Amino acid sequence: HRVLGGESCMWSEKLDLSNLFATIWPKAATVAERLWSHRNVRDIQSATTRLQHFRCLLIRRGIGAAPTINQVSRQEPPIQESCLRQ
Repeated sequence: HRVLGGESCMWSEKLDLSNLFATIWPKAATVAERLWSHRNVRDIQSATTRLQHFRCLLIRRGIGAAPTINQVSRQEPPIQESCLRQ
């Protein structure tokens, strides 16, 4: 019952080198959150906080990471939650 590894795939007609990393890293982080958490962990708010922090780390490292908390991830993030405001 142990996960030895995981994989996150990405495909889209709207993806090219200009938005590849901005799209892949935030989505892969959500998959990793699920794979590496215990199967009984279901606290979405706790995961959301960690994923928002991870997005900020990506942005600070020069990767224009898209938000993952919106219904449509290509929308602007709510300003009060944006790490760009810090």
